[in-house]
Amino acid sequence: AEECLNTNFYGVKSTTEALLPLLKLSTCGARIVNISSLRGELRRIPSDDVRNQLGDVETLNENKLDDMVKRFLQDCKEDGARGPVKCALLPDDGPSGCYFDQTQVAAF
Repeated sequence: AEECLNTNFYGVKSTTEALLPLLKLSTCGARIVNISSLRGELRRIPSDDVRNQLGDVETLNENKLDDMVKRFLQDCKEDGARGPVKCALLPDDGPSGCYFDQTQVAAF
């Protein structure tokens, strides 16, 4: 989970911070557009507390977001491998060629 967040969260954050000074010099209305998959939808976050905090754009700030990411890393240290380990240990006659969401076969 930490490596994933280093790429998908902190990588985007660092790149944005590095680009902002250059974009501010633009006279053409430059902007940064971030794109994520459907898996980034707030409704998919299991914690009501985290979902509500992320959904409150009026009070959300960089410090709150950093704190939530740190808590997420603590919470998922062991949970993060549950799905891949389960798939790797499936019996030979188990599901194959399927899409899994966490530990369950899901629609793609």
